[in-house]
Amino acid sequence: MKDYLTFCNPTKIYFTSYKELGSIIDSYGFKRVVLFIGGSSLKESGVLDEVLNDLNNKSIQYHLISGIKPNPDVSSVIEAINKTKRFDPQLVVAIGGGSVIDAAKSYANSFYYDGNPIDFNKKIAVPSKVLSVATVVTIAASGSEMSSSCVMSDRAENFKGGFNSPTNYPLFSILDSSLLKSVSDFQLACGAIDIISHSFERYFCKSKEYEISDLFALSVIKNIVRISDRLFDKNRNDDVLTEMLYTSTLSHNGITSFGKISKMTCHFAEHKLSGLHPEVAHGLGLSWLMVEFLKRNEDLLKEKIREFGKMVFDSYDNVIEKFDSYIKFLPLDSNYKSYGISDEEMEDYYSLLKLS
Repeated sequence: MKDYLTFCNPTKIYFTSYKELGSIIDSYGFKRVVLFIGGSSLKESGVLDEVLNDLNNKSIQYHLISGIKPNPDVSSVIEAINKTKRFDPQLVVAIGGGSVIDAAKSYANSFYYDGNPIDFNKKIAVPSKVLSVATVVTIAASGSEMSSSCVMSDRAENFKGGFNSPTNYPLFSILDSSLLKSVSDFQLACGAIDIISHSFERYFCKSKEYEISDLFALSVIKNIVRISDRLFDKNRNDDVLTEMLYTSTLSHNGITSFGKISKMTCHFAEHKLSGLHPEVAHGLGLSWLMVEFLKRNEDLLKEKIREFGKMVFDSYDNVIEKFDSYIKFLPLDSNYKSYGISDEEMEDYYSLLKLS
């Protein structure tokens, strides 16, 4: 049984407006929901008021948890549970990006659990009785809206880690690219790296000579590279945001590792990095690692790197250099030293990238 692989993705995707959230919740029969959001942007844009008014019109009670920060700390989840125990929610809805969604998943897994929510991320406990989760995506990056993963931090212990569980799959997710229009170029660039990384890591895992999932993974990466010129054009068409959003969801829903056993080496190293430096955006941290991953495994992955180059950059030659140039093209702050990270510390993270 150890080599037997299974695949299941139960999340229902609604390609519709966020304004349909109340109607969709109502169609499932939920009447008490907890909403997770990040900072003030949803309020300032008027989106939050529209959502809350719609819930009121559908006679859906809600409790709002706001202020979820990037690289969310487990203390925010514990505080949310304590505030809402007596509310007895039926559904948790995350309106935001990966951090907000991860916090909502952690809350849903832990609501009926007597221990610390971080126990699941430390893999010393497994979720059992859980709440259902739904998401409304506001940035194309994590793919958490259709994935089985949940990443959380415990800053008191400088810990950051993820865990996979069927309980992490959202019941449903809404994809509405209009919510991406106010996202900064820096955050879009971090998102592009995050999307690429999910399929990059799955592609470079061990596989047979021909695997359809490898072609899926390369297609996802190629598509993000292909649209990047338009993505960062000041006159960009909104359609490019839609394409980015859909590609993000596809990159992390399991299809790009279908039939393979995947190991997320770069993500593991980045979690160590941003566990110590939570101010570093996840996509930014990954941008410092992926080229080095190729360099340190060039001999082992020689043929796969060639195919990566041919598919993504239409060339078998100088593939690592071309990938490095692409990352440097993105509007990212690529200097880890500006975050107080020394060469010696960075080498500690690089040392985790070597495949056996």
